[in-house]
Parts: sequence; C-alpha cells; structure tokens
Amino acid sequence: MELPTYAFQRRRYWPEAAEDAMPVVQDPLDAEFWASVERHDVRTLSESLGLDTDVVSSVVPALSLWRDRLREDRAVEGWRYRETWKALDGFSAFAVSGPWLVVMPADVSDDPWLSAVVAAMGPSAHVLEYDGFDRGTLASRLPDGELVGVLSLLAFGAAGPGVTPPGVLPTLVLLQALGDAGIEAPVWAVTRGAVSVGGQDPVASPWQAGIWGVGRVAALERPQQWGGLVDLPEEFDEGAARRLVSVVSAERAEDQVAVRAAGAFGRRLVPAPASGSGGVPWQVRGTVLITGGTGGLGAFVARWAVERGAQHVVLLSRRGSAATGAQRLSSELEAMGARVTVVACDVADRSALANVIGDIPADIPLRMVVHAAGVSHGVVELDSVTPEQVEAELRAKVAGATYLDELTRGLELDAFVLFSSGASSWGSGGQAAYAAGNAYLEALAAHRRAQGRSGTAIAWGNWAEAGMAVDNPEQGEYLRRLGVLPMSPRLALAALQRVLQDDETGLTVTDMDWYRFAPAFTVSRPSALLSDIPQFTEVLAGSSESTDAGSGFAQRWADTPAADRPRFLHELIRGHVAAVLGHALSIRIDIGQAFKELGFDSLTAVELRNRLAAATGLSLPATIAFDYPSIAGLADHLSETLGSGPEPDEEALRKLIASVSPAKLREAGLLDAVLGLAGDAPDRDAQEQQQEDDEATLLAADVDDLVRIALADNES
Repeated sequence: MELPTYAFQRRRYWPEAAEDAMPVVQDPLDAEFWASVERHDVRTLSESLGLDTDVVSSVVPALSLWRDRLREDRAVEGWRYRETWKALDGFSAFAVSGPWLVVMPADVSDDPWLSAVVAAMGPSAHVLEYDGFDRGTLASRLPDGELVGVLSLLAFGAAGPGVTPPGVLPTLVLLQALGDAGIEAPVWAVTRGAVSVGGQDPVASPWQAGIWGVGRVAALERPQQWGGLVDLPEEFDEGAARRLVSVVSAERAEDQVAVRAAGAFGRRLVPAPASGSGGVPWQVRGTVLITGGTGGLGAFVARWAVERGAQHVVLLSRRGSAATGAQRLSSELEAMGARVTVVACDVADRSALANVIGDIPADIPLRMVVHAAGVSHGVVELDSVTPEQVEAELRAKVAGATYLDELTRGLELDAFVLFSSGASSWGSGGQAAYAAGNAYLEALAAHRRAQGRSGTAIAWGNWAEAGMAVDNPEQGEYLRRLGVLPMSPRLALAALQRVLQDDETGLTVTDMDWYRFAPAFTVSRPSALLSDIPQFTEVLAGSSESTDAGSGFAQRWADTPAADRPRFLHELIRGHVAAVLGHALSIRIDIGQAFKELGFDSLTAVELRNRLAAATGLSLPATIAFDYPSIAGLADHLSETLGSGPEPDEEALRKLIASVSPAKLREAGLLDAVLGLAGDAPDRDAQEQQQEDDEATLLAADVDDLVRIALADNES
C-alpha cells in the first residue's frame, strides 16, 4: 500500500549565515586595507595612505566602528518585518444567510453605534447581553439550534479587573462557554479604532487592541471555532455594514480585517529592510529609565544605552538592588562612566512609579523610556486560563506601559520604547493573555505617534541568553523547533539601534527559519498574514502537493485493508512525531517508546495534536499525547475513533465481482473466503465434505447470486 508522505521534515537545507558575514571582497588591496583597520594597524595604514600617523590614529576607530555597524546592519537586515494593510477585493456583496448570535456587554446595549452593528446581522440574529457571568452560566444561556456564526462586541465593555483591557476576559469566557456547549459556529470579534491601516487612520482605541492578541492565539488553538477579527470605522454606514457581513461570511483566509470607507483591508507582515546606510548613528542622552532593568533583557539594554551616551540610567525591578546580579551590573555601568540608580519599584503601582520619575535630577532629565518588564506564566490553553492568571500576566506589561505613558506626557522624550513579542505579532498557542498585553503595547505606541509624541513598539522574536525563552527553557526549545531562532543580544541591540535611527513606530524583529515555521503555522488553518513574505510562500508552495494529498484522509483510511491499518497509522503518527521533535524521517522511532522519553512536553504535545487533527480531520484533545503516551497507544485510539470505515457499496461490489470469473476465483484459491462471507466458515472436516458441492454452487451462480452471498454477512 502507498503510505502518506510529509511536506516538511524539520531540516534546514540552506546554510546558516554567519553573524558577521560580509560579501567577499574581490580586490586584495581592499581586503588588506580593512584587515589593517580591524587590527588597528596604524603604521601599515599610514604607509599605505601616505598620511601622518596622528591623522590615521584619529580616523581608524571611526572606520572600525563604521565597519562593525555595517556588518551588524547586514546581519539583521532579514530580521525586520512591518505590519501593513492590503486592500482586499470582493467584500461588498454578501447577505446574511442565517441566524447569528451577537454577544454584547449589558452596560452598552443601548449604544446607537452598536445597535447599528447588531441590525446589520439581520432580523434573525440572537442578541445575548453579557453581564460578567462565568463560563457555566454563559454556556447555559446560549441559544439552541444551528448558528451561522457568533459576533462578539465584548471589546466595547468596561475594562476588566485591575488593568485588563476591556473585552479580553469576556472573550476568553465566551470561547470557553461555546466549547462547553458544543457550538462550533465561527466566532468573529469586533473592535473600533484598535488598528491603523495608514497615516491618515490613527489608532483611537488602543485598549481594544488586546482583543487582537487574543484572536491571533485563538486562531492557532481553535482553528475550527475561531472566525477572525474585524475593526470597524467610526462611521458605520450602509457600506460598512455590507462589508462587515461580507467579511464574516466569506470562506477566505482573511481573518484579520479592517473595514474603512475606502474598502476592506487585510493585515500583513512584510519584510522591512532598512534603507541606506542609516546616516549618523542614533545617540542616547540624559537619563534612560528601564523597567525590568535588572533582568536579562534590561541589563543588555542598560549596557547598550551607556555605550551610546546615556549619562544616567534608572533601573527598575521588583527587588531592586536585591535582585540577582543587580549590584554587579550597577558597578559595571558605573565603570563605563554612567550614573546608576537601582530602584525596587512595582511598575503596576502608579504612585511609586510617579515618585521614581519625580526623583530624576533636573540637570540630567529623562529622555528615554524602555519598558522591558513583563511576566509570562508559560503555556496555558484557552480552555484552562482563569481571570486570575490573565490579570497576573498583564499586570506589569499593561499597567506599566499605561502609567509610563500617563506620567511622561509633559516631558520631551527622544524615545518611548515598548518591548512586545511575536506572541502578539503572529500569535503563539497557549499565550492568549500575554499576546493581549503585547497587542495593547503596539497599539499604544501607534496612539502616541498619532498624538505627536514619541512611541516605538518592537515585537521581538527569540532572544538568546536573556528573556522569557531563556527563563522558560521548555518554551525556548519549542520556539527553536518551531523555527523562531535565538538572536544574539549584540545583534538584537543593533536592530534596536537601527529601529530608533529610522524612527519606526512598530516593527517585528525575529530570526525565522521559514522552512520550519511556515508549515507549522498553517497546519491547522490557512493564513493570509504572512502571504507577502517570499520565503513563506515558497515553502508552502513546495508542500502544497502533500497538503492536498492529506485532505483525503478519510478515503485513504477506508481504502486501506484492515490488516494494513495499524501500520498505516503508525507511519502517519511517526512522521508527525518526527516533525514535532525536529527529527529526520529516516530516524526510526520505536512505536512503543513513551512520548515523554522522546522529549515531549506540553508544547510539543499540543503541536502533535494540531498536526494530527489537521491530517485526520478529527477533533482531538490537547492532552492526547499524555492520554495515549506512545505511537502504538495513540494509533490504537485513533483506530477505535475512526472505526472500520464505510459499509461496502453494493453496486461497487456487484461490479467488482462481475469483473472476475468464477473459474479465476477457484484458480486463485478464493472459494473458501467467498463462501465464508455467507456465514461462519465450516470446520475443516465439514469443509472437505462439502467442497465439491460448494464449488459447483459457486460456478453455477450468476452475478446476482454472488452479490447476495458476499453481502449476506453484512446483512446478518
């Protein structure tokens, strides 16, 4: 039998570029010149250039720095991606085709704008007012009967507990309740002014952007249940209503859409190479305040700031000088010539933060803020996340950014930098709350820009040596397997330098192995988000043949003989296990070996579930790798779930038997098997006694008789 093939094997076939890779210099004189510069060989350079050694001595350091900066810029050139919005066609002619459920906050049910959105969903729409109840209560209030879709207006409610952006918790509760109730209608979340499609379209409601982080994670965790995100204009007229209905009704890969007067726009991440040499390097001055300042990322940023000219750095962390390594870092920065203040401060405490900012000396004013503080509690699936976990995850990230924004409004800042994450930029399973917080930060930076203030958000990929992927090794390893590669801090800081130099509002900076990432990202559902990145589309184009082949799994299962089905499933699962673990398919994995022994963790278990669900079309729990902890055990479970396949088709069987003459059946030794289909096979003695009669009966039978005999067992 023909076994399935796999479009990707988690192997990287192009060479890794060295960090300091430069184009090969063809001219040996040029090569010798730059080698002398790197060696700081003033004498050789003086002789070569015919210049006084004092002149050359003053120039060489600048030349060396320029060459280092050029190398760094080239190394990180391919790490930069920008959010853009692409005009979409075909979103204006759809009509509501059936009943929708519209869920909205109870305290805004009389809002005229929201009422117009509800009306756009047709007269058969069910409206459910959410008043803060838990998932069980919400599940009990969901309507019975088939729904075309679910439209969530929960972003328009009041803010959640503490600093939770509005709509984040209610949206999570809604998804949980729908799952509990077995409702699989696609869920679309609506915002207004949470995103910007261009310079003339400012972000007006950064708080609502948290929903966009939740949605990007939901698309990965619940690909069948999640519909998408749609941002609507302030003026919701008839044209906007038609486009809304069209967006949520169309079966397209566009799941992040902004509706504007000019049309519908789809969100994209596109390569964002820096233009030119960048001119004069961006310099730091005055005081730099860094939240999370004694942590791994904060320490790297502090050193970078002092190297670039910061006279004073204020490092904030919960433990202050008592934090591990804080005193050593302070001494190091002071030795570099900077004044250092280390403060124990909870950035979610507005009063404490105001005191810190107020204590900054007037002669060294605050000129730059870097908000690097944040907490991730690891992977928590949508179905398990609690309000307490959401608030804890968002506390430092969201409250810190909000209070820093408010407390610096009257100050002249050169830069206000917010550290975001790929969890928001493209989504990361199990990190809904973290993604929501980072999506808010990105919208806040754009909102500040719209108000004429400095603001820059950088959605980082995977830092090496520091950051949450280092603090949580399991997550770091998962990112690496996924194709989000570790970035050296030196080069990441070079990227930060260039982002500030180019005065960017928002950028994603990440080193991606698209060969690994592209198939994994789209394994459960297609996505248009990365469709304008050439490497992404090339990889998917190369795997489309195998992807198409996988869509007929049910038929291949039915066509596979019963005796071959265990092996069929073993090879299917083994291939996906190898892909998840980053192994080549040539490496044979023992079907009886426990997944835990192979190195599976909660992240890889979820990834295996997603792959198998996409390959088989089955709805599988996230814990399936723990419930059936080996290839053999999982194959047995899938076999029971799939069953024996469809009953044989009588007409197909009739044609098959008619095509084979009874004489050939006898020659092939199939008489016993065919006769056995009529009932229990006789014992050998009886079989020998009756064989001649049976042969005669079979040879005398016409097609109708043969079909009746073959189907007798199924009819009994």
